[in-house]
Amino acid sequence: MSHAALEPGLFALIRSDLEATARLKGVRFPSAGAYADLLTIPGVWAVLLFRVAHFCHTHSLRPLSRLCYFANVVLFGADLAPGARVGPGLAIAHPVFCGWGSELEMGSNVILTGGVRFGTAARPDKKGHPRVGNDVFFLDAAKVLGGVEIGDGALIASNALVLDDVPPLAIVVGQPARVVRYRDESEVGSGDLGEV
Repeated sequence: MSHAALEPGLFALIRSDLEATARLKGVRFPSAGAYADLLTIPGVWAVLLFRVAHFCHTHSLRPLSRLCYFANVVLFGADLAPGARVGPGLAIAHPVFCGWGSELEMGSNVILTGGVRFGTAARPDKKGHPRVGNDVFFLDAAKVLGGVEIGDGALIASNALVLDDVPPLAIVVGQPARVVRYRDESEVGSGDLGEV
């Protein structure tokens, strides 16, 4: 799992997020109508508000950061703490009930659908916050708790409860989540979810 040492600038992050959402929604980007199509998607606005909140958080503009965070919760139901470190290419298909804490670390090109949550756990062996690799896909209502690592290219199925580390390219299902098979590398980033 590799995370970039230097974060891209705010506008580069926003462009990357728009491109990721365009791929997810099948919109040709950039094109004349792409921006109009993308700006009607609540997840785009939730990610945009998170990016601005994070920028303000890291540039000693805490009141503006909290205001953006609050707007995200009220307008889109997305509880996205501004302190989280999230790589470029974030796409949230449905932001309602999505949430994470300020210690979350997430790589590039991660996709979340509705109700995906990240949090801490009370287990002594897994204290801390999740670390998510690159090109990971989270389906509806997946939960990741504690200081676990999600490997690059993993797919977390709907309603999965992840309490332990997930290897790269693994597909996990269940409560608690268990590996049922591994993805082919060609499935990663193609929109092909394989057989979940």
